[in-house]
Amino acid sequence: MKDPKDVTILIVDDETALRKALIFDFKRRGFQVLDAGNGKDAFELVKSGKVDIVLTDVRMPGGDGVELLDRVKERNPTVPVVMFITGFADLALEDAYDKGADAVFAKPFDRKSLIGTVINAVGSKEEIWGAKKVERVNVDFKIELQFSGLDHAVQGRVLNIGRGGIFVALTESFPR
Repeated sequence: MKDPKDVTILIVDDETALRKALIFDFKRRGFQVLDAGNGKDAFELVKSGKVDIVLTDVRMPGGDGVELLDRVKERNPTVPVVMFITGFADLALEDAYDKGADAVFAKPFDRKSLIGTVINAVGSKEEIWGAKKVERVNVDFKIELQFSGLDHAVQGRVLNIGRGGIFVALTESFPR
């Protein structure tokens, strides 16, 4: 994992008490923290400086988290965005992930789980995937996948495409 002092987190929520609690948690762990009360102000911070990860509420007056997510991903698709969803949000989990959210938490959420998710999100791909330095062997083989439809495959949890790669569930053994 990157040294926390080298990671800047942008925390966006219109609930001041929650925002301050999260700021405290992340500063205590050594992270650099920026904050904003709405999506519009948050995007100005994204444009003006280095932000490694964005934690945002979904619904806020003055610019919501969905619009912020879209704008952040348009500007830099590799910036991880973790979103909070309240019971009142009209954004489905699948829609949040489709838009590029790296994780979604319902309020109230477990703060330790949120912090762990942030640490994983700002890690390198090797750290995220648990890759070990091993000698690679080049092997060519063809895998042919057939689905009745992409939506069906995704909804059936047979296929999932994310920031770190692709997952395909197999019903038979992996080819040797």
